[in-house]
Amino acid sequence: MKKFALLTGLIVSLAAVSASTQTGVKINTGASGTTVVTDAAKVTTGADGTKVETGAAKVTTSKKGTKVKTDAATVTTKKKTTTAKKTYKTHKTIGCMGSKSIVLTGIEIISEGLAVNGQGSCDITLKDSYIEGGDTAIKLLGSSTLTLVNSVVKAKTNAVDAVGSSDVKAKNTVFYGKIKTSAAADFDDDGSNEFHSTK
Repeated sequence: MKKFALLTGLIVSLAAVSASTQTGVKINTGASGTTVVTDAAKVTTGADGTKVETGAAKVTTSKKGTKVKTDAATVTTKKKTTTAKKTYKTHKTIGCMGSKSIVLTGIEIISEGLAVNGQGSCDITLKDSYIEGGDTAIKLLGSSTLTLVNSVVKAKTNAVDAVGSSDVKAKNTVFYGKIKTSAAADFDDDGSNEFHSTK
């Protein structure tokens, strides 16, 4: 923003100097900005950006980016937008047994062993979370169920290892490592998931 303001000020200053040495120069200043018109170009500056028009080209700069238009082509560049890195709340490894139900959002588990261990008929739901384990990140046994939404799961070998009649459902989740199922265990891909080899 500072560079943009400096550029705007420089253009206006140069136009004002040019006005003192050239004929046919018009300067209009109003609430919406300043317009300088010469025989060769028209420069308009305001809160929304800067526009330079000549006989051969038209250049417009704004908060969104820069647009250059000539008789031959139009080139538009957009400013990059930065998004804040996700922040997670550190959480201990999850050990769920019996018929217990666990729902967690925005957590981070980093373990050298299992990060999540579900047994029996336990039901686990993890949203917007980061799960990292050792050789295996998530282990499910019995008839336990796991739902992953908008999360990341990472392991050296198996991102998920589901056995027995356990069930895994995942949506908009990134996996680093294998998805391993055995016996009657099932993995349901509910869409927008990504699967990568171990990093």
